[in-house]
Amino acid sequence: MRILVDCRWATDDANDRLSTTTRGLVAALARRGRVTMIVSTREQLRLLPDLPWQLLRSPDDPRELFTALGLNTIDPDVVFSPAPMWGSAGRRYALVTGTGQDARRTLAGRRRSGPAIGALTWLRMVPLLRRLLLARADAIVTTTSSDQRIAIGASRTRQPVLGLAPSRLDATDPEAWAEPAERLLELFAALVARR
Repeated sequence: MRILVDCRWATDDANDRLSTTTRGLVAALARRGRVTMIVSTREQLRLLPDLPWQLLRSPDDPRELFTALGLNTIDPDVVFSPAPMWGSAGRRYALVTGTGQDARRTLAGRRRSGPAIGALTWLRMVPLLRRLLLARADAIVTTTSSDQRIAIGASRTRQPVLGLAPSRLDATDPEAWAEPAERLLELFAALVARR
């Protein structure tokens, strides 16, 4: 099974929950399977495990809605992103996404330190549009009970919502994410088998 993990949220901010989730999960998943990371800058590679990677535009790029088509060329079986950022039209892989509750804060930090963010990105953070993007995923994963309530409210009938509940939410250590990674791999396998 070929797994792509969206690591474009990786930062060196220890308080950035989206980043710590991404960094911990990708390291734990890599111990159990074949993983390719998606990054938006080469600088992110110093924060991540030594794994195969693909360079892709930043998640704040307005063309992000069309990312699904571009990822088809990589031919993944499943793609995991901690935030619902791209559209799903035309995708040929299973898509698992987090709720992206902290995406707005992460993107705001990038705005202060990087290029201007496209207006479409901010529109995608509007709750209704985020719910629509979540509903287009094959499954939703959460790390907290409040995220799980949001995901259940946004999910469609029979769409799995998986609570990962890591031992330490602020940890990037793969050991803290070992059990959640196992559950995530089981979900990936079930989704790939259904496709």
